[in-house]
Amino acid sequence: MKLFQLMREIAAQAQENAAPLPQPERIREIWNGISYQFGGIELLSPLTEISEIAPCPSISLLPGVQPWVRGIANIRGNLITVVDLASFLELRPPTINKNSRIMVVNQADLMLGILVDEVHGLRHYDYAKQIEQITLDKPKLAPYVKGGFAFDEQEKIVLSLYSLVQAEDFLNIAA
Repeated sequence: MKLFQLMREIAAQAQENAAPLPQPERIREIWNGISYQFGGIELLSPLTEISEIAPCPSISLLPGVQPWVRGIANIRGNLITVVDLASFLELRPPTINKNSRIMVVNQADLMLGILVDEVHGLRHYDYAKQIEQITLDKPKLAPYVKGGFAFDEQEKIVLSLYSLVQAEDFLNIAA
């Protein structure tokens, strides 16, 4: 009997003197996207909307298309329509140089390359810093903006490429 009583006393002392268990930290949800620039504007797009980023290949012109359609290019064996998004949105058109990139959007049956001035890389933002509404002075860009993030006292604009490639005026490439 003394043994059980001693064991109970030890257990009681252990509970009294035990340090509390660490509490699990709140898991932060992180947004992942690609940062890039075109037409003098820095933008972000969700990583899930971009299937590939490639150096700008040679582009073959297409007859009878809108002026913002640069042509077609061969990217890893796929013929992809290349679009000058800055011209479509009536911004400053890009100049193709060593920093220019093609961001490939592959949605449903549409594979499209978007010409951008340069890609800054992968960015991660905490959803706690997300901004739902952003006011823009670029009316053609506004319908495709899906919020943004506050970072270093600046607003980073999120452009939905999926919304863009579903827009009727974007799909009408015939001149």
